[in-house]
Amino acid sequence: DAFIVHSDYCRRRLRLDADPDVLQLFIPAEYAAPGTGTGAASRSAGEYGGKVVILTIGLGNPNKCLHLILEALAQRPDVSDKVMYVAAGEIRPDYLASLQSIAARHGLRNIDLRGYVTDVELRALIERADICVNLRQPCPEGGSASLLEMLAYGKPTIVFNDGVYAEVPDRCVRKIAQ
Repeated sequence: DAFIVHSDYCRRRLRLDADPDVLQLFIPAEYAAPGTGTGAASRSAGEYGGKVVILTIGLGNPNKCLHLILEALAQRPDVSDKVMYVAAGEIRPDYLASLQSIAARHGLRNIDLRGYVTDVELRALIERADICVNLRQPCPEGGSASLLEMLAYGKPTIVFNDGVYAEVPDRCVRKIAQ
């Protein structure tokens, strides 16, 4: 009889634009708890040798575009030598093998495909990150908990200008074309 959606994007996709029985809520801000880390980030700040840490979090699959990030780093060796790219979250085995192949083919050394992490480890990684990347292609989501977590920590975040991410104010994220 009624619907709850998390974005205009989702509302339009479900063709509920004119339906008066739709409640639109963004993912509750209480979901993300900035500053609740254990200080592990400061203890492990030297873990990456002072490199700029670029972080992606969440379930790793092809629509998360980790391969595009690796390819972009491969195009700029002058940049890739100064950064550490970290992907935290379970990665499907076939996709992980593909990512490892890309890294090996291009000689990318500063890659940490970490896989599953605990909530404490995740908070420490977000605290430590200098830049977060949250790409989706295609973008089937009506909301993004990982985006909310990144923004709750005040991290510069890069997204595609698509789907629910296009609705985030420009002052909050850096939107790039697909």
